[in-house]
Amino acid sequence: MTSESTKKREDEIDLVDLIRPIIQKKRKIIKITAIFFIIGIIVAFTSEATYTADTTFIPQISREGVGFGLSESLGGLASFAGINFKGGESLEFPSSLYTSFLENANFQLKLLYAPLKYDGLKDSVTYRDYYEQIHRSSFLSSIKKYTIGLPGLALKTLKSDQQTINQSDTTQRFLKISSRDLRHIGRLLNQVKINYHKKDGMTSISFDMPEPYLAAQMAEHLKTLIHQELIDYKTNKVLLDLKNLESRYNERKIEFEKAQKNLATFKDGNLNLNTEASRSELKRLENKYDLALTIHTELARNLETMKLKVAKNTPLIITVKPIVIPYEKSSPKRGLIVFAFLFVGLVISIGQVFIVSFFKEFKQRI
Repeated sequence: MTSESTKKREDEIDLVDLIRPIIQKKRKIIKITAIFFIIGIIVAFTSEATYTADTTFIPQISREGVGFGLSESLGGLASFAGINFKGGESLEFPSSLYTSFLENANFQLKLLYAPLKYDGLKDSVTYRDYYEQIHRSSFLSSIKKYTIGLPGLALKTLKSDQQTINQSDTTQRFLKISSRDLRHIGRLLNQVKINYHKKDGMTSISFDMPEPYLAAQMAEHLKTLIHQELIDYKTNKVLLDLKNLESRYNERKIEFEKAQKNLATFKDGNLNLNTEASRSELKRLENKYDLALTIHTELARNLETMKLKVAKNTPLIITVKPIVIPYEKSSPKRGLIVFAFLFVGLVISIGQVFIVSFFKEFKQRI
């Protein structure tokens, strides 16, 4: 019993020794925490407000007549072509596909130069124009740019000059992106979020902007571009085959029409066919016409089948959650920012007190 009470008393003494520096330096802790609290308030209320517009969609292949954009009257032809119309099924795309969209320079530039309607302006402006001519950075952003970000800004300026020199030597075969556009693209990619849910095949996208209407418009442009990329991804090979087949069909169609015209002209000029030579020529022209007709008919059938195949492979994008103009700010979360600064200030102040106390004790022991 005596040993247990002694051990308990020692634990209490250790705890008191641990808390004593905090009690002794409570004013210092309060001051440091208060400074961080004030900084948190300044950051929270000077940070730029952003609005988030989002949408959710799911790509499907609809095997219904409506999904194909074909009438029910084509059902027989589709059956003849070996295609059965059934219910719709969802499509699965690799998650890396969406990442590749955002990494594609052409995709980025399309977003960068997407036309936007802006209140008070008659003509539309692009995303790039908005940030260069209309948008004004928040006070905090300006401070960060020209204090903490000043070395980086100077370095970017030097790189810009160097890049301009280098670009003048490049050929027109390659896509050229200015350093200005690269800075805009860097910001744009931070404003975009794409989440692909493999379990249900749904895709959620969102776009952040300082103004609600612009956020909705950019989300719409993003959705349209992604939809087109998904369609191209599924139909590129089939469309290429269709293009080649159409080219062959058009060539054979000209040959068929030529054979048809030659046969009709010969018949009009040789009504009696009294000679063996005329009958032989007629037979030759009829054989040539029959061959051209067979090839033309077969290609026409294959062409219709290929068109059905293109329609079959074209995803039908179903919007699950439409884009709505956001009127509530998505950031900054002021309460969270203030709490974070308060917590960091408290941790730093207490940590500083313990470090100073430790070094004092260490010196005394030496």
